[in-house]
Amino acid sequence: MFRGHVARETYVRMVQDSGELDKSVSGVMAQLFDVDGTRSSAAPEEFFRLMQEDFEATRDMLEARKVEGGFLFLGSHLAMSSDGASARLDSAWKAYARSMGAANADKDLKRAKAAQRLSAFYDSAREMSKKLTRWSQDRAGERKYYVSTDGGTGISEAANRGAKDYKGGKALSFVLSPEKAKGSVPRGSSFMKQNSYLSKDMVFPLSSMYARQYWLQNLAVGVVIFPGCEMVSMRLLFDIIAHVAKGEDARKIPVVLFGSRYWKQTIDVNMMSRFGVLSKEDQDLVRVTDSVEETVKLLTAGL
Repeated sequence: MFRGHVARETYVRMVQDSGELDKSVSGVMAQLFDVDGTRSSAAPEEFFRLMQEDFEATRDMLEARKVEGGFLFLGSHLAMSSDGASARLDSAWKAYARSMGAANADKDLKRAKAAQRLSAFYDSAREMSKKLTRWSQDRAGERKYYVSTDGGTGISEAANRGAKDYKGGKALSFVLSPEKAKGSVPRGSSFMKQNSYLSKDMVFPLSSMYARQYWLQNLAVGVVIFPGCEMVSMRLLFDIIAHVAKGEDARKIPVVLFGSRYWKQTIDVNMMSRFGVLSKEDQDLVRVTDSVEETVKLLTAGL
């Protein structure tokens, strides 16, 4: 079985525990889906049935495809390639000049500037994904490791794209299915957007954000997170760090914070260690770097 496998009983218990404080339907859903403020109208029995179906279908698909584990990529959904970001910024400046600084144009310009700042990380994520895919494809053994994403835009797109850059390369994509997620995530939500570099036979449709987080986290044998990530990705990052710090996961997976200038002002790993949140041993698993090559070595070490 693939690394990161957690028994179905544990999975169901995790779901049930999340509603322990409030047994009402709205209470359960509020605690599971408070990330974007949405709610599900499904009855508890229906909800748990969908979660169990998600688990069994995804587990069987992963096993059939001989997946050993995933390199999880997290980061901003606003990131674009350097060429795309430059073109967008140029267009935004022209629109701003024509509108004489109107509010909407100003907002678009700020987003374009943010995309420009993040473009270097998009390019790094793409290169890194290609190198990890090459490493997995070239190693001996039938079972393989894959780059793993939520199938969305930005850094997820870069990771999916980088995997495809290598001959026959593919990435795992855990996406929210419009049909399955009906009622829990509003149609048109940014959480539902998918990039155009998905490999169809490696797409895993899920019914909820909780199920997606479960698979992304528990399949991971290594995590790399880029600047500009949204709160959902940050929560997932801290969930992973918490598992490492508490010793709850026998797999001591490496966590790489890519982009030192950003992360040293955002997360002080040394301070976390001084306050006892991370042991010295666990602190070594959370690394900050600007090097694609170093990240690939950190993620693949010991596999």
